[in-house]
Amino acid sequence: MLLAQQAELQKLTAEVRALKGVLASRPVAAAPVAPAPAAPPRTSKATYASPVAQPAAVAPPAVPGVPATATPRARHDEGRLILKVTPSPAISRVVRNATAARTAINTALANLTAARAPHPRLGVSGVGLTRSGNVVVFAMPGLTAVDLEPHSALIASAFLPQEAAFAGAARDSVWYKAVIPDAIPPDPSQPLPSSQVLQAEVEDYVQYRFSWAAPPIWLTPAGRVAEQGTGSVLLSFSCEEDLEYVLRNGVFLFGRALRVRRFRDSGRPRPCSNCCSLEHSA
Repeated sequence: MLLAQQAELQKLTAEVRALKGVLASRPVAAAPVAPAPAAPPRTSKATYASPVAQPAAVAPPAVPGVPATATPRARHDEGRLILKVTPSPAISRVVRNATAARTAINTALANLTAARAPHPRLGVSGVGLTRSGNVVVFAMPGLTAVDLEPHSALIASAFLPQEAAFAGAARDSVWYKAVIPDAIPPDPSQPLPSSQVLQAEVEDYVQYRFSWAAPPIWLTPAGRVAEQGTGSVLLSFSCEEDLEYVLRNGVFLFGRALRVRRFRDSGRPRPCSNCCSLEHSA
């Protein structure tokens, strides 16, 4: 039986060798080669400048516009009476001592009442200075500048030095402000044009009459204007129609048509440097 198994094993070995020989004699099939990509059609010179069609851009969804807020009126206070004076160090000293100034004014007004019913007694709560150097008198709560204005000369004489040269009073009014953000002076290396020159430039080239609350002023310091060549100019009107006109039409300044935008006033109160009160600014 062992001999039979050996014979069978030899037979299988011979068959395996024969099969290997057959496989080795067969040619190996080459891997399929992908055809080379066809060259793009030659573009004629006539189409070199033709724009390439692009897919249409999808517009972003429309965002509802935020309505512009009304012109800020933070600096308008119906209780403020402006005393027109000639600025001087003496006036600054008097206003700095606000308590004494208030006492002097209220003493002078002690026996007076407002002309309107129910005729409240007149009085002030504080004093201050404007940026231009005029004096501000703040009416007591319940009163307005309309109540104090007929007695402005008495108020001024009660605490202001004679050198103040009191020249009348005015009630605080609304200012409608716009700013020219890119005003270019004729020669940035020279001193900036004055407020009078700016006002004349704005007025002379339009068929429109402006009601100025104050002359135009430069908001950008002269050194920065000289460095960058442009600056911002503030326009202050006493009439809202004037503001809407310049916002709609722009202005001409030194031969250039310039855009104008609404000025946003921070309206932050200036506290007293001595007692931090918001009733006065000095």
